[in-house]
This record gives sequence, structure tokens and C-alpha cells, in this order.
Amino acid sequence: MKHLILGALFILLAFSCNKDETSSIITTEDLIGCWKHDTENQTTDGSTTYLMTKCDARDFPASWFRYSLIFEENNMGSEFLLAENDAHSYHDMSWDLLRQNLTINGLFQEEEYAVEIVNEESILLIKK
Repeated sequence: MKHLILGALFILLAFSCNKDETSSIITTEDLIGCWKHDTENQTTDGSTTYLMTKCDARDFPASWFRYSLIFEENNMGSEFLLAENDAHSYHDMSWDLLRQNLTINGLFQEEEYAVEIVNEESILLIKK
């Protein structure tokens, strides 16, 4: 009887651990929408990582420039860029998500990131 109870607990624990692991995997559906660079809440180096928060998740304070991305279902989208003359404008981009690797092909560069889910409203993009 003791082994039966321990076996049941082990199986329950194995299923609950597996469920947590899959919830941290980002999907295409998770990315669709508008994301802004959340500089106020970012605690990591801003030159190699970006904490991106859904645009409608909170009111962002005014800032000189805030990098943002819009992912659309057809692997196309827009990125908000700052030009050398301080002009802010959206430019077309394409993107591809393979497992936890996101590739963004924008106007000026092709960038590869590892993607981590921080919470329901935020993701972390880490330059490779």
C-alpha cells in the first residue's frame, strides 16, 4: 500500500512538472500583437536584452524613444525605429519563431533572439 501511494505521488509530481515546463514555451499565438520595450521595469543590460511588454498591458510613461514591435499572423509586422535625424517611424519587417528562437528581418538588420516568457504580459528578448 505504501508503494502504491508513493507511486501515485510520483506520477502526479511528474505531470505537474511537465505542465510547468510547457507553459514557458512561447508560441506564435503568444507573439501576435503589439509589444513595447519596457525600460522602466527592465533589470538586465539594455544593450543585449529587451524586456518587451504588451502595448495594452499598462500605461507607459512618456519617453524620448521606445522601441516597439508589431507581430502579425502572416509572419510579417512592423518595428518602430529611430532614424539618425531623430525621426520615429514604423518599418515593415518579417519574423520567424522556431522553438525559443526569434529572427527579425527588419529594414536595417537581421537580428536573432532567444525568447523567454517573463509573465502573461512580458517577454524577454536576448540577442544571440
